[in-house]
Amino acid sequence: MKKQSKFGSTEAFVLLTMTMSARIFLSFPANLIDTGKNAAWITPIGGLLVCLGGMLIMSKLLKHNPDKNIVQITEETLGCYLGTAVNLIYVIFFMSIAALFTREFSEEMTTVGLTSTPISIITIGYLAVCLVGAYLGLETLARAASVTYPFVAIGIIVLLIALYPIWEYSNIFPLIGSSLYDIFVVGTFKTAAVSEIILAGVIVRSFGDYKQIVRVGYSASFASFLLLIMMLLVMILTHSWRIAGEVAFPFYRLAKIIYLSIFFQRVESIFIIIWSFIAILKIAITLYAAAFTLAESLKLPDHRPLLWPLAMILFILSFLPNDMPTTIYLDSTFLRPGALIPNYIIPILLLLIIKFKGTRQNVK
Repeated sequence: MKKQSKFGSTEAFVLLTMTMSARIFLSFPANLIDTGKNAAWITPIGGLLVCLGGMLIMSKLLKHNPDKNIVQITEETLGCYLGTAVNLIYVIFFMSIAALFTREFSEEMTTVGLTSTPISIITIGYLAVCLVGAYLGLETLARAASVTYPFVAIGIIVLLIALYPIWEYSNIFPLIGSSLYDIFVVGTFKTAAVSEIILAGVIVRSFGDYKQIVRVGYSASFASFLLLIMMLLVMILTHSWRIAGEVAFPFYRLAKIIYLSIFFQRVESIFIIIWSFIAILKIAITLYAAAFTLAESLKLPDHRPLLWPLAMILFILSFLPNDMPTTIYLDSTFLRPGALIPNYIIPILLLLIIKFKGTRQNVK
């Protein structure tokens, strides 16, 4: 297998943080507000704890095979046939993530920016850039993320500060919202559904080893979940949960209402550039992960010949939902619950199997 490119832990932190934060630019925050009401900003706390646990489990799993990634460990632990079947689950998961994100970001661009452009043209544009990024490899994506990260961070900080004059603090009361069950059970279940745990296991050989999974994974999780909490809180303070929960793209709505003076308005055009880059980064890294995982499962020397056919499949999958509400429904009902399988359930089972085999060998 062609070796993955190398980059530092700082670039890995930026890459994982930006891809994990991509969901805040879509309908996901509105879905959380619909769940937690005015206490929706508390819901990511439980998801963060679960995500940190997932990163810890992944690091312990990689510790048993320090020179291998999660794809190789899965095949070695479960055997050739069953291991390949499980690796195909990873591929399907990455392709599903990429397809739904492609459709949602394309719909968002059609709605808020290029209103007269056919969505198929926007999707082709996204996939073309993502295909180039995935072909150039992880190092290119990581370096690009590192270069643009300060601009993205500054842009979001400006957004939060600019909205301060219109905050209404009474919007967050009562603090418990609808119920503790919605906040700490349903909210945790939704926010813990990330793709970066299994993604870190796939690309781990590019930025370090199992020790780096904890350090980089924990840092990226804290940063992205903190950003999600801040965005939810600002949305509720600005609009109240009744209005914010009905907005399809809350981030764009926040950017659109900024008005500091006659010379500083309509700044949403700047934020369109920010979330377009994050969309490309998210889709490109998941497309790369799908191609790399499939190539390793099939014992191919290089993943790049698979990128073009996978991109074509991705284009087709992104248009299977009839409309935007159907896409959001598939995301919240199937993809997010399904994300628990490759990120948590499979790593836990693999770790238990490895420990069981080790115990049997010690007994013998």
